[in-house]
Amino acid sequence: MMKGGVCVYIVWLTGLALALAAGATLYLSYARRDRTVGLAVTTVITTIVIGSSGFIAYPIAHSTVQAVAIGGYQQKLNGSVTSADVDVTTCHEGKVEYGGSNCRHTELCDPYIVWETEWYTGSDGKQHSRPKSVTKWNECPLESHEYTYRLTAVAYHEYTFTIADHIFGPDSRHLRGNDGGIPRTVPAQWQHAKDSLAAGNADPITVPDTYENYILGSESELLQERSDDIKALTAKQLLPSVLAPIHDHFLADKVSFVGMNPGNAAVWQDKLMRFDAAFGTLKQGDMRVVALRASALPPGITPEDYIRALKAHWQSDFGKDAFPKNAVVLVLAVDDSGQNITWARAETGMPIGNHEMLDSLMLRLRDKPFNPDTILGSTTASVTGGDKSKITYQTGTGIVPQTVMNDFPFRRACMGCADKSEKGQQGFVDLKSLIPISGMAIFWTMLILLGCAAILTAIAMWIHSFATGNTPKFMNTPYSSGHYGR
Repeated sequence: MMKGGVCVYIVWLTGLALALAAGATLYLSYARRDRTVGLAVTTVITTIVIGSSGFIAYPIAHSTVQAVAIGGYQQKLNGSVTSADVDVTTCHEGKVEYGGSNCRHTELCDPYIVWETEWYTGSDGKQHSRPKSVTKWNECPLESHEYTYRLTAVAYHEYTFTIADHIFGPDSRHLRGNDGGIPRTVPAQWQHAKDSLAAGNADPITVPDTYENYILGSESELLQERSDDIKALTAKQLLPSVLAPIHDHFLADKVSFVGMNPGNAAVWQDKLMRFDAAFGTLKQGDMRVVALRASALPPGITPEDYIRALKAHWQSDFGKDAFPKNAVVLVLAVDDSGQNITWARAETGMPIGNHEMLDSLMLRLRDKPFNPDTILGSTTASVTGGDKSKITYQTGTGIVPQTVMNDFPFRRACMGCADKSEKGQQGFVDLKSLIPISGMAIFWTMLILLGCAAILTAIAMWIHSFATGNTPKFMNTPYSSGHYGR
């Protein structure tokens, strides 16, 4: 990165140099025989326009660099399924020339003959016509019906997930051909979501989203966590990845097990997903859990060292996928029996706020059973309201829900603090001004200025030539009929 003051002068001087060069080129191209006021005016205007572009280019380039630096950071939004729907298409045969069948799985069938006019060149060299038979086809569906299974969900926004698209159903009738192994059973994920809605406990979802992060984008050392233990802990594979990739359309494994296998990992993942549905909807949060075998830590690494290294690792080593602003990470250090929590620590993706919540989690979880029911409880999501769905969450009596939802509610710190709900909070938008412009950005800015100067000079020459009938010296030859040749 380059110092802002130096960059400004570099761009300004480049613009001025290009402006003077363009003005001189324009004037000298005509001045020998065309010393008119029009040429002088054209030269001055061209010089001013190109020179001004140098003063405009720097703030545009700097603003672009800042927007790229702070934008595109990834976070996850959480919510619940609100409806399970199936679209049934009754399949019909159709002529290929008119678009064919209305279904996806088809084969050509029922050929028929049509007569068309064919034109040809006869021996007399003239065009003649004659009838010609052409074989055309219908497109016939393989089955009587095709089924598309969709789930609708809400996680701040409304989302639609197509679980299976135009497959065969258990009640569809086979008409012809080979079905090609296309499924005809109801998708298990769709059926589970439908049954869960009917039971009053909607399935959870998590979806990717982007936001602006002024703290990580500015690379402010004062507001980002730092640790010298990252390398040692990473070498021993004790720092899990911040990434929790989406799988099965809208699920993610948000519990990381480090140096241990609890035997009920799927239960932990489901419990946390269901809690996050409520946490995301009601508090705009996203909980992550790291379960760590306490004895795996190297000697001399304290709980504070570990949580600091984990946060620093997640903030600095994953680019735009870094530890997001709406996230809370909870570290549970478990004894060798896998039954009890030795110590607990928690952190958020922001440098300020929620200290009472974090301290309470540390104190309340120590020496507690390492059990998903004890820690996360049982969160339920009831959907009512038909077309305008309303989701009601019950978070149960788990230690985590009781702490972060009720006793010391999580408050998501804002970046820009522009929403009405964020009124009174201190944002971090001022950090944007600390983001410097890069040397590569300066290079491209000067290259663009050069291109613009060349284009504007060419346009000025064309306008002057069109208005006066004169052509530049470099376009004239000894035999030219232009002004300079006369």
